[in-house]
Amino acid sequence: MRANGTLVRGHEIPTVSNILHAVKEWAREHVTQEEIARCVVAGTFALLGYIMLVLYQAMQNRTIAGF
Repeated sequence: MRANGTLVRGHEIPTVSNILHAVKEWAREHVTQEEIARCVVAGTFALLGYIMLVLYQAMQNRTIAGF
C-alpha cells in the first residue's frame, strides 16, 4: 500500500464535480441548441416507435378467452 501512495504523489486526482464541469464546458463549446433539439425529436420518435412495437406484439400474443 505504501508504494501506491508514492505513485499518486504529485498528480491531481479528478473528482466527479471536476469531470462534470469539464464535460459541461466541452458541451457548451461543441454542441448547439439545434443539435440538441434534433436529438430530442429523434429520441421521441424512437421511443414512440418502440412503444407501438411493444403494443403490437402484446396484441399479437394476448390470450383469447372464449366460453
